[in-house]
Amino acid sequence: MDGKTIEFIWQGSRLIAETDNDKHWQTYLYEPDSYRPLALVHGNAQQDNIKLYWYQNDHLGTPIALTSNMGDTLYECQYNAYGQIINETYHQDDFHALPDNPLRFQGQYYDEETGLHYNLNRYYDPFTGRYITQDPLGILGGLNSYQYAGSDPINWIDPLGLVKVADKGVKGIAGKGTDEQLVPDTFVSDVTTHNKQIGLDRLH
Repeated sequence: MDGKTIEFIWQGSRLIAETDNDKHWQTYLYEPDSYRPLALVHGNAQQDNIKLYWYQNDHLGTPIALTSNMGDTLYECQYNAYGQIINETYHQDDFHALPDNPLRFQGQYYDEETGLHYNLNRYYDPFTGRYITQDPLGILGGLNSYQYAGSDPINWIDPLGLVKVADKGVKGIAGKGTDEQLVPDTFVSDVTTHNKQIGLDRLH
């Protein structure tokens, strides 16, 4: 974008750092075994301007503010129900000094070029509240293969872009190398139970 190349570093299924060809970098820290962002560290190759910012999240782990080491609120934002930012407030004169925060719903990264959110297995459109491609899991991800979190983003999350899960259900699956390939099996039992309850006893 604008001649800038960005490289991303992953720990399993979590984005933990990015760096550009201007030698700027930022690292993302998360709560243990989760996709809830905890802190953002921003710096440059000279290591002479490293700054730490703390994330303040809502009930589902979506970032709604950045605070300083002293506890001062530097940035706040508001979302609509489907994760599109509708208002941003900067609490310092030089807002350009703040790093961009691309993290959105748990497991999502804002793509400035497209306006979409990268959600590991597919892209999510916060304007429509839907994914732009079908669920790779097919019917195992739900009867509507384009919906996000069962069309209930107030109570559920989908950090892998596969199937809705309660926030507490994410514990233990994040940052485990290639374990994200096993996550669908964990979710399938819940989906199967749900489908039995509504009369879909067999999944093919």
